[in-house]
Formats: sequence, C-alpha cells, structure tokens
Amino acid sequence: LQYVNMERRRNIVLSIVFSMLGLLVFHVSFFFSVVYRYQVDISIVGQFLKASVGVHLALLVFLLAMRRKFYIIPSTYRLMHVNTANLLTMYRLTSTPTILFLLILNNSYPLVVTLLVFTSAAFLTDLLDGLISRKTGQTTGIGQYLDSMSDYAMLIVISVGFAYYGLISQWFFALVLLRLLAQFSAQGFLLLYQGHVRPIASPLGKASVFVTMTLY
Repeated sequence: LQYVNMERRRNIVLSIVFSMLGLLVFHVSFFFSVVYRYQVDISIVGQFLKASVGVHLALLVFLLAMRRKFYIIPSTYRLMHVNTANLLTMYRLTSTPTILFLLILNNSYPLVVTLLVFTSAAFLTDLLDGLISRKTGQTTGIGQYLDSMSDYAMLIVISVGFAYYGLISQWFFALVLLRLLAQFSAQGFLLLYQGHVRPIASPLGKASVFVTMTLY
C-alpha cells in the first residue's frame, strides 16, 4: 500500500509538471505565431515571456504544493494524472497573460478576430470543465481552488486591459485590485495557518463577481 501511494504521488507530480510545460509551450507558440503573422514589434516578446513564464511557474508551485488535493469528490480517490476538467481550468488560468498582451497589442495591430476567438475559447472552458467534471464524475478537490482562481484571474486581466484603454477610472481599477489582493492575502494566510482553505463561494462573493463583469 505504501508503494502504491508513493507511485501515485510520483505520477501526479510528473503529470502536473508535464501539463504545465505543455501549456507553456502552447501559449508561447501561439503568441509567436501572432508576432510573425502581424509583424509585431519584437521587443514585446520579452515582456510576454516574462509574464507567461511567471504565471506558469507560480501555478506550478501552487499545484505541487496542493498535489494532495488531486482527489475525486466525494470518494477521496487520489488521481494519478491531471484529469481533463482540471487541465481545461489550468488552460484558462495560464491564458491570462496571452489575453492581456493581445488586448494591449490590439491598440496597434488588427487583432480583433484573433483576440475574440482566443478569449472566447478561454471563457468556453469555464462551461466545459464544469460539464465534464459532473458528467464523468471527475469533480476534484483541486478543481474547486482552480475554478475560483480562474474567475478572479480573468477579472484582473480585463481590469488591466480596461484601465490601459482608459475605459474605467483609476480609482475603480485600484478598488478592484485592492479587493482581489485582500482576498488572496486572506486565503494565503489561512492556508499557511491551518493548512487548508475551503474555496466555497458565498452569495455575496458571487454577486460581487457578477456585478463587476456585468459592468464591464
């Protein structure tokens, strides 16, 4: 039994690493194809790489630290590999730097169609991951964390994009970021203090996200 548990832990770690590496390669390849297709200023590539690698690395560290949460709910059966639903949510999270840079580049290059298709695909995964997890019984403990993180990550990206184009005032932009920073800090503190956080969205929290997205 101990050997089986060790084998499961090793497999899930390898699966997390290779999944994150695959997602990074995909996003970098996609962005380079956009740069080549529209002859984008090459100086932006370095900034994108820093942002994308940073997001992927941060998520990788988080997932490795939370690898024990890769279990099926409510059976607590531990996964040996990242399942499809979680991979879709991870894709949505790691797509945020790409969406942000496409938003910024759209000011100087004709990227409306590319931006629309890529962003729509990212938002579509929000429906697909939940549908797949319920239909196939793949609802996981880590999925609850990732789904909540992805909602706020998208809010941050859209807020930055809107602030860049001057579509929202600076005080509102600061208010949104302060609210998200406070929540992440509180969750981080609880995670360190008690070893776990139950990522349950309250009605007020859901209303806050809904109202902000509706406003945008």
